[in-house]
Amino acid sequence: MDSSAVKRMESAWRSLKSVKYDINNGYYEWATIKSYKASEAALCAVLNVELDAYHVHRLSDLYRMASARCGGEDDVMQCVSYVESVYSTCFANNKDTESKCDLVTTISSFRCSRTILSWAQKCLSHGEHSD
Repeated sequence: MDSSAVKRMESAWRSLKSVKYDINNGYYEWATIKSYKASEAALCAVLNVELDAYHVHRLSDLYRMASARCGGEDDVMQCVSYVESVYSTCFANNKDTESKCDLVTTISSFRCSRTILSWAQKCLSHGEHSD
């Protein structure tokens, strides 16, 4: 595994680990951001690129590219869609509404991010992607 991919995965796991603290302390917005960013970093690790290299900021697009290298899984795609949806909904630009981040969706997003990171780790450790 490429050293930059290793660093991205380590960073992704650290971010995801810190989500537990945020959830336990009611910082659902931070937990949502970190879950999204951890998933994003893991997918970039699989692609072995910096995020800005593709100018793609949608997890679903990153996953499609990564799954072309490693083979996709339906449960991972569902998790990608869920994390993306929670992130978008939580930070909708509607000044008249409160944040839509809550305990249940934040925990579900965290669990899905963990699934995404596990898939990425498996992909990288099996060396299934081509450079």
